[in-house]
Amino acid sequence: MSKVDWITWKTNRNEIINPGNIYDDINIEIEECNNIINKIEEVLYTEMNNGGLDSSTLSIMGTSPAKEKAMKILSNISELRLMEEKLKNNIYNSAIEQKKEEKEQLIRSIEKKLLEEENILNNKLSIKEKMINSNYTSNREIENIIDISNERIRSLKEKLDLAKEL
Repeated sequence: MSKVDWITWKTNRNEIINPGNIYDDINIEIEECNNIINKIEEVLYTEMNNGGLDSSTLSIMGTSPAKEKAMKILSNISELRLMEEKLKNNIYNSAIEQKKEEKEQLIRSIEKKLLEEENILNNKLSIKEKMINSNYTSNREIENIIDISNERIRSLKEKLDLAKEL
C-alpha cells in the first residue's frame, strides 16, 4: 500500500502523481542508456565482422573465445533491453495504481471537509432561526456568515468534481 496520508482537502490536483510524465521521463532515461549501448553494439559488430573479434582471430580448436565473449555480451544486451521494457511497464503500472490511491484519498478528504462545512452551515442556519424567533435585529451579520459557509461549500464541491475527473 502506498503512502497517501499527505493528501488533504487542501491538496491541489496538480500534486497528484502523473503516470504519463513518469513514463516520458523513464523513456528519456532509457533512450540515453540505449544510445550508449548502441555504440557498444556497433563496436562489437564491427570488430566481430572486420577485425579483432572475428572467428579467425585467436582460434583455439576451431572456436574463437574472444568472439564467443563478444556474442555473450550482445546476448546480455538483448536481455537487458527486455528487462528495460519490463521495468518501464512495472514503474508505469505502479504509478497508475499510486494515482488511483491518491485520487481516492483526495476525494475522501474533500468529502469529509465538505460534510464538516455543511454541518457548520446547518448550525449557522439554526442560530439564524433562533435569532429571528427572538427578534434579533441584525440579520445582516448572520447572513454574511452564512454566505461565507455557502461559498466554502460551493468551492469544495467544485474541487471535489475536479478531483473526480483525475
